Amino acid sequence: MKNVLGIISLVQDNSQIKEFTAKRPIGAIPIAGRYRLIDFSLSNLVNSGVDNVGIMLPPRSRSLLDHVRSGKDWDLARKRKGLIYLPPTIDGERSCLGNIMSAYDNMDFVNQSEEDYVLLVGGDIVYNMDFTPVYDFLEESGADIAVVYTKARDNKNDSGAVLTVTQGTNVVTDIALKSSVRAGENVGLGIYLMKKSVYADLVTTSYEHGGVDFLRDALMTMGDRYIAVGYEHEGYAVTIGSTMTYYRVSMEMLDPAVWEELFMGERTVYTKLRDKAPVEYKSTAEVSDTLAANGCTIRGKVDHSVLFRGVVVEERAVVKNCIIMQDAVIHAGAQISNAILDKNVVITEDKRLSGAFNYPMIIGKDITI
Repeated sequence: MKNVLGIISLVQDNSQIKEFTAKRPIGAIPIAGRYRLIDFSLSNLVNSGVDNVGIMLPPRSRSLLDHVRSGKDWDLARKRKGLIYLPPTIDGERSCLGNIMSAYDNMDFVNQSEEDYVLLVGGDIVYNMDFTPVYDFLEESGADIAVVYTKARDNKNDSGAVLTVTQGTNVVTDIALKSSVRAGENVGLGIYLMKKSVYADLVTTSYEHGGVDFLRDALMTMGDRYIAVGYEHEGYAVTIGSTMTYYRVSMEMLDPAVWEELFMGERTVYTKLRDKAPVEYKSTAEVSDTLAANGCTIRGKVDHSVLFRGVVVEERAVVKNCIIMQDAVIHAGAQISNAILDKNVVITEDKRLSGAFNYPMIIGKDITI
């Protein structure tokens, strides 16, 4: 796919996951013990042969820049092409709620590229996918745009773009934004492949008419100007659009089948390297059904949880159904269940914190309780 320019959009409405995006872009949210959300899209592009990638940055991008840096860990630190940061557009609410203004202001990057196609993807998707079949599918169909979707496996109270796809031709005849998704519906993943000229026309037209978001104000309003076809991704794929979705997906990663599909196949998910010692399980540790990253030290009891790098669980502490992010410390005797702890959180001795499995407690970054 050397003829494809990759663009990862991190400019979007994050109001449903604001607990984690107040100080970081959505692509920089930690997940699965050692990764960030953007790692999936970056890795999938590189694994598919895309070697020219632009990242549309939102405001407050320091944590993402620190994570990705030159793109060396994804083999994108190159003299020609490689990784390019597309600076944010700051112009009121319109520039914060969607990616049209940023796409329009960075159109020179697209126009000056050698590639003929643009692959626009979100930085908020958990998936492992080869984009080459999408390219072949679009070429064979003769359509203008390929929209990647997945079938919902069960009913969920997550919002999503639901596609109506004609059987046989795979032509997308309707896209509806729904507040909840039913099992079997075609849910868009925010992945669009098209010719560069089509991308430029859609973005420009939407911008000139006051548009905000590529899906809502460009794709859904293009009428009969272009034909879109739907490509079904049959593997595991979820767009992280809310805090509850993040918690649910993190818990699903404890399923060996999900973990194996995402991380143990032939397509590696790359991330920033951080050298630390393996997990230390002390003699008093009781650990079950838990993902613990390197650098953790466990002396207490941990069940059905995700521990990020450098987490410390002291003796007599109990952690259940939790996501504990990097360098958090759970002191002796503390009991935590159904909770998400952001980076550098400290829970002092004998404290008890409990949320509900369908509504976890959230403790913000750098907080001591």
